[in-house]
Amino acid sequence: MRRENGVANETEPGAAPEGNGALRLTGIDSPKALADVLTANWVEAVAALSRGEVEGHARDVLHDEALAGDIAEIATAKSVSEDTRLFRVIMRIDPRQNAEFMGYELSEQGLAELAAEVNGPFPTWSANSALRIMDTDHVLTLYADASKTPRFKELDERWHQEFGAWTTLVNRSKEAGGPDVYSQAAWRTRAKILRGLLDTKDDEELRAAAREAMQRPTVAEWARDAGSLDGAGVGTLMGVSELGDAAKVYDDAQRVEQKATNSRRRRGAMSGVVTVLVIAGVVVAIAAFASGDNKEILFDKSPTPTKTVEASIDPATAEVIGTATITKDTPLLKEPDASSEVVQDLKKDTRVFQIGHDQNGFYFVKLAEDEKVSGYVDKNNAVIICPVQCG
Repeated sequence: MRRENGVANETEPGAAPEGNGALRLTGIDSPKALADVLTANWVEAVAALSRGEVEGHARDVLHDEALAGDIAEIATAKSVSEDTRLFRVIMRIDPRQNAEFMGYELSEQGLAELAAEVNGPFPTWSANSALRIMDTDHVLTLYADASKTPRFKELDERWHQEFGAWTTLVNRSKEAGGPDVYSQAAWRTRAKILRGLLDTKDDEELRAAAREAMQRPTVAEWARDAGSLDGAGVGTLMGVSELGDAAKVYDDAQRVEQKATNSRRRRGAMSGVVTVLVIAGVVVAIAAFASGDNKEILFDKSPTPTKTVEASIDPATAEVIGTATITKDTPLLKEPDASSEVVQDLKKDTRVFQIGHDQNGFYFVKLAEDEKVSGYVDKNNAVIICPVQCG
């Protein structure tokens, strides 16, 4: 269940006055009340934590030096995101069950709703961000340890294991020269796997789809190490199932290439025959000229074919095949080469639209804020948040 993190009522303790984004902690005189205010005003609380205001309140108002020290230590931990740091502080203050993270309740129902939102037709920025941070920072494990609810730690471990199984399988397609399933579907698949672990009602349907995909020889080859599908987890079933579509594209491309190869061979054979005939004709003509039977020999001249130049992509009108977020400061390059000329320096959290597939480890993108500006970004510094233009 998600709480809309809007501006709180100014008459309530902890309200964030409209316009300045500051968090008022006046009147908050208990740990539980402090945790409630931080949870209800998430964005303002993140800023207040970084400014030391939460630490100061614990020390000066709650008179808890140990708590203040722990808050100070957590607030300076750079190994996780600032949202995760706030969550750790909330759980240190009040290790509650059914806690909220970025407005989403950490319960089976709340996580299922979050996963459904990310996998829906119009995933919101807040949902994508919450799921991404839950994954990278192992938020469910942090929650399980703090609230003494081990089932969420087990869920977190299984979630990452099943996503790892899916990743191994779909990467077989890219390794073979087929579609790059991972870059187009990774974040939605994280959501689908989480939802599948919480609700197993679709397992048999997914298992049937995986078995059908396995009927393709290409899929059977790519998934030869997957083991039996009867006891396979949701990540393996999704991976095999999605390889079915990738294999169809790959097989079609292979057939087209084989036809082209055969056609080139036939043209080569015909060219050899023509060459022999031309040489024979030239020999006869020279012999005739030498004997004086021909005063003039005419050779037909064929026009030299002109080279066609591939049309360049117009970023402003190019089809968007994915929306990504820059995960750290990185340059936008003119070419897919780390030594290429820098078009513009991109800041962390910049939104870009992907308009080209992976080239040497770079995505061809255009800026969401100015679609006339385009270039290449290192794909390791960008996270695909949805496979269409969104947000």
